[in-house]
Amino acid sequence: MMYGVIAHFRLKPGMEDRLLEVEAEFREAGMPGLRIEFIYGIDDDPNDLYEALVFDSKEAFSAVEDIPGQAERSGKLVALIDGPIEWRTGPLVYLNSNFRQPEHYPG
Repeated sequence: MMYGVIAHFRLKPGMEDRLLEVEAEFREAGMPGLRIEFIYGIDDDPNDLYEALVFDSKEAFSAVEDIPGQAERSGKLVALIDGPIEWRTGPLVYLNSNFRQPEHYPG
């Protein structure tokens, strides 16, 4: 069963570009079993963010912490955050697989 995590956090002002750089480091390092990842901004507060990741399984999600350099990359991410990160994990209940990445998407 697919498994996911949703993180809610507040980005420090002016850290948007750095966030994308750190996320690129995670992507380059690879996360086996990661199927899709999104970071959502909130209309009335651009620093209030939600990140959602979907993995092949709970085991794939749990194995992420064992990826070499993961703790260092996570530390870089935490340095950009104002306050604690709220984490929610659990099995994926529904997925609409009609997603198509727009051509203009920078990621």
